[in-house]
Amino acid sequence: MIRMYGMTDRGKVRKMNQDSLYYGTNANQESIMIVCDGIGGGNAGDVASFMAKETIAKEFEQKKPTKSVSQIKDWLRYAVEKANDEVFRASSAKLEYKGMGTTVAGVLFSQNETFIFHCGDSRVYALYDGELIALTEDHNLASDLVQAGEVSASQASAHPKGSMLTRALGVWNKVDPSINKIKNNYQIIMVSSDGLHGFVSAALIQSILQQDVSVEDKVHELVRASNETGGYDNVTVIVAEKEGA
Repeated sequence: MIRMYGMTDRGKVRKMNQDSLYYGTNANQESIMIVCDGIGGGNAGDVASFMAKETIAKEFEQKKPTKSVSQIKDWLRYAVEKANDEVFRASSAKLEYKGMGTTVAGVLFSQNETFIFHCGDSRVYALYDGELIALTEDHNLASDLVQAGEVSASQASAHPKGSMLTRALGVWNKVDPSINKIKNNYQIIMVSSDGLHGFVSAALIQSILQQDVSVEDKVHELVRASNETGGYDNVTVIVAEKEGA
């Protein structure tokens, strides 16, 4: 049994919230968590994140049962690609939406297995044996340069264009989401926009997730921690905790 809770907050600086979230359970007794973050405060980022979230959520609610790992991965790819198509089509059709895009990150709980998916720099984390592990690699220039062996991690963090996204929804007519099945022995799993992990240390996130409080209290505390750093960005967090974890 999984307990899920999530919230989004505008923060203290931005004039609007360009993050969107969804979590729920469908008729197949599968559950999902989705976080989308409109890109860079650009044109209609709030529209892009809402549209992507709504598209994947609708597909999830109408999803037919899947019987194998490959079928589940195929469905996730289909849902993310459809969200990309919807955002890209809208971006191309209206001048005020031109160039809009969004990240996406999420978790699908299906058939006692857990799958993660993402495009961009929204992330999935999990607690394994009391240690917080980042399960996703950011799709940005800094990460790509490190993986290619062209720069060190410290050099990448100082790169003037390091945060530039190399994958996102709606920016290009094709999308290549990262989709993986993960080990199922985690205690807690979390999806967040960079308004959390971009400002709050991994050590503090881990400390909050390990508190002996409700999943709702953990989410509220994580959002509060982000705002205490200055609230410079929108922040969105969804946490799922196994019963008895």
